[in-house]
Amino acid sequence: MSRLNKSVLQTISKHQMLSPGDRVLCCVSGGADSVAMLHVLLELAEALEVSLFAIHVNHGLRGEESERDEAFVRMLCETLGVTLAVRRLQLSKEHSIEETARKMRYQAFYEVAEAFSCNRIATAHTEDDNAETVLLHLARGSGLHGLTGIPAVRKEIIRPLLDSSRSSVLSYLQENKIDYCEDSSNTSVAFARNRIRHRVLPELLKINTAAISSIAKTAMLLKRDEDYLLEEAQRWMSYAVELHDTWRYPCSVLLQQHDAIRSRVILQLMRNALNHPSYSVESAKFQKVIGLLSSDSPSAELQFTSGLLVRRVYDHLEFSKEIVFPTEACFLHEGESCRFGRFIVKWHRENETKIHKNFMLYELDSAIIGDCIQVRSRRTGDQLKLQDRHTKSVKRWMIDGKIEKYLRDELPVLSVGENLILVHGIGINEPYVAKNDRRIIRIEIGLCLHENERSTDQ
Repeated sequence: MSRLNKSVLQTISKHQMLSPGDRVLCCVSGGADSVAMLHVLLELAEALEVSLFAIHVNHGLRGEESERDEAFVRMLCETLGVTLAVRRLQLSKEHSIEETARKMRYQAFYEVAEAFSCNRIATAHTEDDNAETVLLHLARGSGLHGLTGIPAVRKEIIRPLLDSSRSSVLSYLQENKIDYCEDSSNTSVAFARNRIRHRVLPELLKINTAAISSIAKTAMLLKRDEDYLLEEAQRWMSYAVELHDTWRYPCSVLLQQHDAIRSRVILQLMRNALNHPSYSVESAKFQKVIGLLSSDSPSAELQFTSGLLVRRVYDHLEFSKEIVFPTEACFLHEGESCRFGRFIVKWHRENETKIHKNFMLYELDSAIIGDCIQVRSRRTGDQLKLQDRHTKSVKRWMIDGKIEKYLRDELPVLSVGENLILVHGIGINEPYVAKNDRRIIRIEIGLCLHENERSTDQ
C-alpha cells in the first residue's frame, strides 16, 4: 500500500468519513489532486465496502483548456469503469466569478449526488489547500472559526486528502505513472489564493520546511478550542426565547458572559433569526450589536442588508428578519376579518363560538357601536379610559405598559367615527365595555405569523 493510500485511510478512519454501503460521488476536475483521490479511493473501495461515482464540472472559463479537461476526465472514468456525470456551468459576470462558480459547482455536486443516490461527496482538498485557506482568512481578518481551516467533514462533504500534502500527491502520481491535467490559471497571481501559494508559502517554507504541516496542525488545535467554545455558547442558548420567528435574549445574561461566549451566542441568534446556519457579519457591524447592550435608548435598533433586524426592547435584545407589514385603515362588519400590520382582527357573528387559542377576545356593547368598526393606527390625541383607571393618552398607556416601540404603530386601534373603542394589548375604552343586559359584540385579535396571510374568513 502506498504512503498516500495509508494517509487517506487514516484520515477516513480518524474522521469516520465512510461506512460500509456508502455511495461516494468523487468530484474530479482532472487536476493532480482529484485524479489522485479517485485512484486512491478506487484502490480502497473494496476494503471500505463503498461504491464510487464521479462528477466533472466544466466552468467554461478557459476555452479549449476547459474542453481538454472534460475530455480527459471522460476518458479517465471510462478507463477506470467509474460512472461519470458532466455538468456545464453558465456563469454570469454580474457577481464575483470565483464565488459564483463555487456556489454553482456545489449545487451541481448535490444534484448529481441525489441522482446517483450518493450519500457522500468527496472533494480533493489537501493539507496545502488547508494551509492556504488559514493564511487567506488570517490576512483578510477572521475570528477563530476562520482560522480552523477546511473541515474534514461537513454534512455530506468529505475530504479524504486533507491530511495529505500536495507533494505526496504528486509523488504518488509520478510513481504510478498516472497522467493529470495542468490548470494554467493555477499559476496566475491575479487570484489571492495563488499569491498565497506561490509567494507567501515558499517564504514560510524557508523558515520552516514543515510550515504547511504546522499550519494545518495549528488549525486542528484551534478547531478543538472553537468546538469547546461553541458547546459552551450552546448551553447559554437556553436563555433564548423564540416567539413568532423572533429570537429574544436578556441583556443582563449577555453582559455577564465572557466576550468569547457572548459573540458566539449573538451570532447564533442572528443565524436563527435568518434561518441561515452559516451567516456571518463584519466585525464593525457586530460591535454595533454589542453596543445595543449599553445603549441609553430602550428601543434602539440596527438594520442589516441581509434583512436582519436587531432591536433593544427594554431589557432584551430581539433578533428577527425584517418584514414590512401594511397598516392601512380598514372597515369591519359583523362576520368579517382583516389583516392590520402583523395582526388579524375578526368580528365574530352573533352565534359564532370558535375562538383562536392564542388570540385575545374583546367583548363590546353593541348598543353604542352600530354595524361598522374602523381598524386603524393610533393617532395624536387619542385618549383611553380603562375601567377604574384614569384617562390617559394612548401614547402614555403604551409607554407605561412597556410596549415595544416598533409595535406601537402596528397595534390595532378600533374606533367608531372619532370615538376610540379599544387599543389591542391595552384594553377597552370604558364606555364600550359589554353590559350584561345587552347584546355583545365579540372582537378577536391576534398575531398573524405569515406575511401573506390576509384573512381568517372561511
